[in-house]
Amino acid sequence: QVDEKNGEPKFGLVDFGLAVDAVEWRRQEDGVADLGGDGRYWPASAWFVFCHGIHELEMHTAMHQEYCTCLDIHSLGLSALRCLVDMLPNLEPPAALAIPG
Repeated sequence: QVDEKNGEPKFGLVDFGLAVDAVEWRRQEDGVADLGGDGRYWPASAWFVFCHGIHELEMHTAMHQEYCTCLDIHSLGLSALRCLVDMLPNLEPPAALAIPG
């Protein structure tokens, strides 16, 4: 949003993720791999776990590391990108390119 008084961006950040015990999460104990949250912000490794399970993920080193250590970083990056895109000016196409409606 843009503050109507001074024209500067105004925003808030809400984390809808699940709270977990970080030590258990990194150990990948049974039950801690349950997924939640908004799938639009999941990295590939979270979708892999959703489709194939946590034990199958252990066979894929890079995705396993991403799943254990980078879920929040991925989501934060997508959130930042979305904020930047939302702040772009709304440019009207030139009349020659406009699709008659």
